[in-house]
Amino acid sequence: MEKSYSDHIYEILEVAEGNPIFKDLLLNLFFNNLPESVSRNIKKTLDTYKLKPRAKSGWHCQHRGCQEISCASHEISENSVLKNISSLDSNVVILKRDIKNNPIYYVEGIQHKRNATNFPGYCSKHDALLFSDIDSSDTPFDIHYVNKQCLRTTRAQIFEMDFQIKACNIFINDVPEEIRGDEEVKEVVSNFNNKKAILESKRQRLWGVYNEIFDGIESKKYALNFKSFPPAAVGFCFSACIDLTMSEDKDACILYPCKLDIKSSSETFIAYLDNDVSKDTSDWFARSHQIRFGQLMYELKSKLILSEHFASIIPEDVKVILYKDDELYKVGPVEHYFISRVFFSTPTHP
Repeated sequence: MEKSYSDHIYEILEVAEGNPIFKDLLLNLFFNNLPESVSRNIKKTLDTYKLKPRAKSGWHCQHRGCQEISCASHEISENSVLKNISSLDSNVVILKRDIKNNPIYYVEGIQHKRNATNFPGYCSKHDALLFSDIDSSDTPFDIHYVNKQCLRTTRAQIFEMDFQIKACNIFINDVPEEIRGDEEVKEVVSNFNNKKAILESKRQRLWGVYNEIFDGIESKKYALNFKSFPPAAVGFCFSACIDLTMSEDKDACILYPCKLDIKSSSETFIAYLDNDVSKDTSDWFARSHQIRFGQLMYELKSKLILSEHFASIIPEDVKVILYKDDELYKVGPVEHYFISRVFFSTPTHP
């Protein structure tokens, strides 16, 4: 009988008990030399619970209750942002799982800018209606732009919540009926149901934030404020919605770390909900913003979009860190610092 991924990990932890250095060495050797059966099962799992559920079919706009079918929305504008870092043939570089070889690691992939940062989001009508103003290459960078960009990013994060909930449901429904009564199986299913409940709560909170941002845009009483940072390196973009709300917080604590190369400038900023807890957290982020960005780029590497030139000048020792699976390889401030040094220097285009 073939050993599963869990079997291998259990054996390593058992052999290396009490010796963390030996444990890390064995785990690193295992991840770098995955048995074919393990690699095959990981690819099958990714296909079942990640790739297929993300397909565009079956998703709906949801803006103000709209039930029209989703189009391929962009989290970062193709025409006003991504084209500024794309090659002459309109390509950019993304980081994706190395499905062909070792799915534990990420590799660079060439992608046309029209397909980068896509997600099944708005319907075609709302996508154009809501963002045509900031999709113009002449759009000024100001508080209106920031709120519109973060509206998009919030919607993209809501999709991620929907996607993870869908994956949980697929897993729970796939548990064979004949083993559902087993105590260990019931515990696993319970854990997935708990995770789903947490995701549903976060999704509900994000919809509230989304509506607050949209209402602020409509009334010009913007829900988000932002802090700008000195320019980062030219040639990459990054946008994320980070929910740091604690159970004791009276208001939602939401941050939006972004770096965008627009036509007239390169903008690095942290946007935040205009409440005390979000502002205080943004102040904490700003005190070491380069390392904070480095950490998020490591943890959310799939949200990084690179120019071909920028990808070519990232040092190999940094790629060794950056391209690891963030859940398997827990790195700290030193590694985040080395990542941030690359992205917050000021290289010029060739």
